[in-house]
Amino acid sequence: MPEEPRPETRHNIPIEVMIEVLDEKGQTAAQETTVTENISRRGAAVFTTLDITRGRFVRVTSLQYQISVIAAVRARRLGAN
Repeated sequence: MPEEPRPETRHNIPIEVMIEVLDEKGQTAAQETTVTENISRRGAAVFTTLDITRGRFVRVTSLQYQISVIAAVRARRLGAN
């Protein structure tokens, strides 16, 4: 079955971000500095070595753009590297 087109364009822009996995109390349980694979108004794909399950909340922070947002992990896939 072919994938449906995304409602918004994904831009292949590598942006350095810090990913913080939040626990049930909203505290940082794990963190990693990494880069985005692609990004849109509705979300981003991020390279990570963290084992983050679908549905977990993370804080995504960009020092370059001085922004920090809370996001939910909606999908994940294992890459070759």
